[in-house]
Amino acid sequence: MDLRHLQYFVIVAEEMNITRAAERIGIAQPPLTRLIHHLEAEVGAQLFDRSKRQIVLTEAGKVFLERVTPLLKQYQETVRLTQRVSRGEKEQLVLGYTSSVLYSILPDLVRVHRERYPSVELVLRDLAPLSFKAMVQALYEKRIDIAFMSYPPTAEGISRENLLGCPLAVLLPASHSLAAQEAIPLAALAHEPWILCANTRKKPQPCAELLEQCREAGFEPQIVQSTNQVHALVSLVAAGIGISILPAWPRIPLDGVVCRPLQGLSLIADLQMIWSTSEPTTTLQQFLQVAREVSTQALQTETSYLPA
Repeated sequence: MDLRHLQYFVIVAEEMNITRAAERIGIAQPPLTRLIHHLEAEVGAQLFDRSKRQIVLTEAGKVFLERVTPLLKQYQETVRLTQRVSRGEKEQLVLGYTSSVLYSILPDLVRVHRERYPSVELVLRDLAPLSFKAMVQALYEKRIDIAFMSYPPTAEGISRENLLGCPLAVLLPASHSLAAQEAIPLAALAHEPWILCANTRKKPQPCAELLEQCREAGFEPQIVQSTNQVHALVSLVAAGIGISILPAWPRIPLDGVVCRPLQGLSLIADLQMIWSTSEPTTTLQQFLQVAREVSTQALQTETSYLPA
């Protein structure tokens, strides 16, 4: 089957008019009609209903179009990737992330993907300077291929998938009087100075829920400082500036601090990946599959998210 016949079929299906399709392709109408007839004979089914004034796809034609379109797209992507490789270039995927995600499964995900697809270059981009609206625009415009964050708001044309759930825990200076306890009641933090991640403060859902549960415990948190970077936040806690509430990701640096479960706080931090719904490339789909596998493996091994 000639690839050109498939491409012409898709154009006719898009135009629903032989004359316009012929003009778009740049050939005369009779040869295009013969090509379509030849394709139908080869497939063994009528793809277009020509009994009406405007041609329409038959049910068989609709199925054929649905299956052929991704095949053509994959072929075009393969040609493009082959050309890049022949020029010594690599296929790229740009991954957006927020600071805390670096301490979850993202490093494992990047490692596994690089081992499986060494010809694809993964570029990591910090999302901290971007508002969510600007980040979504970057996804629409393909300046970012996929983003990882906790509690992403919904947006039209954006797909989202949960990878991992992690309880929130309290970070304390190692010398703190509560550090010896195995678990800490939320109410015990009533008179402590709080340090929050700036990104968390900008996201209304988790912040509102956290504040509401604190109020139910009988106090309003005294927020003394905020920062966009988890390593800076940990340093501030280690210096005794205050305590903090964070997802207990397994790679949070713990020099000078301890991480303890919280009693009386039911919030879970969901690590999600989000991407533009419009025409995900084969490379992106492969990355999504790797992410799902790494996430499943992390859940099966029951990784501890609350280091002692």
